Amino acid sequence: MASKSKRKNTCNDASGSKKPKIHSSETPVRRDLLDRCYARVTTLREHILSNLPSSSRLRRKKIASLGQKEGIAEIEAQLVHLLDTSLVCTHQPQPDPQDTRWEQWVSFSQKGDESNVTISDGLFKSKYSQSEIVDFVIWLLFSRELKAGKRPKHLLCDGFRRGAAPGDQGGAVVPGLFSLYPNSNVKALREAPWPHLLALLGQSGEKMMIDLLLDGSIYMALQAGFRNYRQLSDILNRCSHTLKATGLKNEADHSKLEMEQRHNTIKVMMYMFPRQFGLHNVFTSQIDTSRTAQQFQDYTLREDEITLAFPQKPDKQDLQLPKLPKRLRGDAERLVGRLQVRHDRCSFIELLRHYCPCALDVQIRNPRPAQKKDSTLSYKEKSLQTTLNAPSQGRRTTKKQSRKPQPSTQVHPPPQPSSLVELATPLSQVSAFCQAVLSKVIPNQFWGDGETQSHNKAMILQKVDHFVKLRRFETMSLHEISQDLKITDISWLQPPGLRTQKPSQTDTTKRHEIFYELLYYTFDSLLIPLIRSNFYVTESNSHRYQVFYFRHEIWKYIAEPSMAMLKESMFEEVKLEDALQTLQSRRLGFSQIRLLPKGGKLRPIMNLRRRALTRGANKVLGPSINSILGPVHTLLKLEKTLNPSKLGSTMFSVSDIYARLKGFKERLGSNHGRLYFAKVDVQAAFDTIPQAAVINLMGSVPSQAKYTVTKHVEVKPGERAELQGDRTATKAIRRWHANALREGDVSGFSKRLETDLAGKKKNTIFVDSAVQKTHGVQELLSLLTQHVEQNLVKVGKKYYRQKMGIPQGSVLSSFLCNYFYADLERKHLGFLVGPDTLLLRLIDDFLLITLDRNKAIRFVETMHRGLPEYGVVVNPKKTLVNFDMWCSGGDIDKMDEGPGFPYCGLLIDCQTLDITKDRQRDLGIAASLTVDFGHAPGQNFQRKILRTITKTIDVAFLLLTGKSRKMRYPQYTCDIKKTQVALIACTAFTKVLAKKPAQYAEVVAWLRTETERLGSGKQRGARQVT
Repeated sequence: MASKSKRKNTCNDASGSKKPKIHSSETPVRRDLLDRCYARVTTLREHILSNLPSSSRLRRKKIASLGQKEGIAEIEAQLVHLLDTSLVCTHQPQPDPQDTRWEQWVSFSQKGDESNVTISDGLFKSKYSQSEIVDFVIWLLFSRELKAGKRPKHLLCDGFRRGAAPGDQGGAVVPGLFSLYPNSNVKALREAPWPHLLALLGQSGEKMMIDLLLDGSIYMALQAGFRNYRQLSDILNRCSHTLKATGLKNEADHSKLEMEQRHNTIKVMMYMFPRQFGLHNVFTSQIDTSRTAQQFQDYTLREDEITLAFPQKPDKQDLQLPKLPKRLRGDAERLVGRLQVRHDRCSFIELLRHYCPCALDVQIRNPRPAQKKDSTLSYKEKSLQTTLNAPSQGRRTTKKQSRKPQPSTQVHPPPQPSSLVELATPLSQVSAFCQAVLSKVIPNQFWGDGETQSHNKAMILQKVDHFVKLRRFETMSLHEISQDLKITDISWLQPPGLRTQKPSQTDTTKRHEIFYELLYYTFDSLLIPLIRSNFYVTESNSHRYQVFYFRHEIWKYIAEPSMAMLKESMFEEVKLEDALQTLQSRRLGFSQIRLLPKGGKLRPIMNLRRRALTRGANKVLGPSINSILGPVHTLLKLEKTLNPSKLGSTMFSVSDIYARLKGFKERLGSNHGRLYFAKVDVQAAFDTIPQAAVINLMGSVPSQAKYTVTKHVEVKPGERAELQGDRTATKAIRRWHANALREGDVSGFSKRLETDLAGKKKNTIFVDSAVQKTHGVQELLSLLTQHVEQNLVKVGKKYYRQKMGIPQGSVLSSFLCNYFYADLERKHLGFLVGPDTLLLRLIDDFLLITLDRNKAIRFVETMHRGLPEYGVVVNPKKTLVNFDMWCSGGDIDKMDEGPGFPYCGLLIDCQTLDITKDRQRDLGIAASLTVDFGHAPGQNFQRKILRTITKTIDVAFLLLTGKSRKMRYPQYTCDIKKTQVALIACTAFTKVLAKKPAQYAEVVAWLRTETERLGSGKQRGARQVT
């Protein structure tokens, strides 16, 4: 009997096994995301059964058996689906004797201390109670937030305020609160089947529902997509991983230092070992995201922080510094002092000229050693020198030397190369220079003594070489740097009185802690400033992820003419007062420009994603220009869906070409004639678009008078190897998405999830943000006009306005270019409309495929004449056709005999329109790869491969179904004869018809005779099947 009773208590397991395809602990969202964020994750049915009072045996049995019968009603099916697919996540319960939520609920609902909602009370009362419970939870969460002007970070409180501002539209739904925006989560909890669930819970239902909404996180499964969820309750950032931060420890015991040198030495030690002094560091301190957008804080200057942490006593005239930590006394202090001396004596310019020579080096060197060293120091290295030397002397020397020009001896300009990257310093030379400088500056005793010193130094220099040769987006961690180092054998890390003893675990941890700070300082504050002060590091437009190091003299030689040309043709200088006044009167800030090597020229790129510090006493990071332009971008994304015809032949990615060519091929049929190809490229498209014309055109793009911008969050479990379930999942992925709604669109978040947002997703949690903002079209167009016509660019200390073209790097630049050139197609290329013609355009690269040779010739002639009203000037060197053609400027380049017509990295067969990859462009494959050197390189490599396959699976299907048989099965041969086909057919018919000899006797006899004849080889004119 005991076993039966125990089985009844666990009947919730039976309900879980009723639908194993939904209730599974192996779903990625639950296994890789929620289980890592919460102490307990259960289905809603399991949660209810585990929290029901032990006396509710009948209620427990009814809930556990719900849905097991066939032919249930629709509302009961919805309730079963909610119980078995929704997940409830909770943390470890913390008993609070001061919790009076039930008493507050009784007072809020104004009824007695009993829960009388039952099935017999009917659905109306359960609906009323459920709605009142949701209102109570919102009211209670606001009442717990005691800070003025703050609101609870809870999804149910999103959209509610304590009071209404003038002009706010809304209503007072919850007592004492104002509903500014409609909250879709609140609406979902008030609707079916939640009131039915409350009615099912019986007398304890109100208390259980209140506890569920206050203490649990509810994730409701979605019908759309594959295993997607929507979060209904709890705070948003439960799944984010934050680092524990420790505050600064103020050491008030200051020692009186008599020597100026020791003062500087201890100041440098604060930069090198900030953790030991209780200063902000990368190991234990939290990054202030309102002041920096980087992963780690910049520790170039710590003077304000040191002054704040160790203030000088006003009655003390002598220097006051904190007591030196015990583990940094003696050898550590002596080695840091030695580091200062070696830095002061190191001749950086001589080492640079020796290891990284260039054609602009001065033949007669300056004999004064001070100028040799300081002439290449950057601001960051100069700031470091102010701590390595006496502050006053270092500043005077740097200022004096910076004003002295270099000796005007014989200078040999570098030869003009075919590509600017040929002027870059080879990576091996940069690595040798960095290793030489660090070897001269850092005392060898920092790496140990004897064999330990030789081993550790060799390993560190090897890591320096690896750091210099990293490609874009490749990273190096401190864990990787510290591998294979002998840290416990380093003498200066050992306590003075315990050097002959075996170190304890605590002592070993402390040695690693101090040495890790030294390693971080070496790379962050010595190596990186050394590279910045001597080289301009950049990527190339045609070398993907490869990084190039240009000596500053070389970069100045090739960049100054390009900047002068840009200032003359594309920019106009703005007075400082006017620029500052413009910036103060608008939200948009200024952009910064950099030059990117592209062949033998430099391409200007503007950084509009950089967040700038706000003006005023409180320096915090404001939104970037691209973030401010977000509503305009969402508007254009919506119009792209509503009115695709306004974009003409636009392609937004290379993958769009597959569907276009497949449709064109089906439209032509198999017996089409010769196809004529013509490709043209607009020269400097973004920089030549007339601003007034594009602004005038964009005024006709919006089709609505108002647009409502909504935002939601999508949270996915970290990517992992699906076939290896025992591997640890990576960090959760969280992304914000913005969508624009048409005027009058009142569809809620739940409806948009089922119809649009979640359809192509899987293993995703959707979290709605109740904040919505409605923008008038004139407001958005005004912002767009301001961005295009008043784009301020800061170069050095001067401000310039872009007077020609649209900003490259803007989130809107592709849309502006596509709409502008689509208008060009309508007005000047209308003769290309027809079933025998296909026009493709990716930004400014045009490709025409047609059966009419005259159309191809007219297209090339029209583009080569130029269209001044659109700023279109075609680069004749990039024009390519597959037929003989002559234009006013001379012969047009004809495609060489080869596998196909080149376009955007692809090769298109000129007869079958089959597409293949242009493998000639991928000869330098190393420049297009990134290698992960972290702790799990295999998993990261697998993740990248799977991501690539996922992105290209649709393209692969189009290639498989769109290519001809010859391209799908290369080098195949068909060796089947018609006689063999006839023999197989006769044998098959004989086998089937012989089962009914009465009806097909004559036919079977003829088939057998024919089979014998074909099998004996007595046939004439046997032909091969083609």
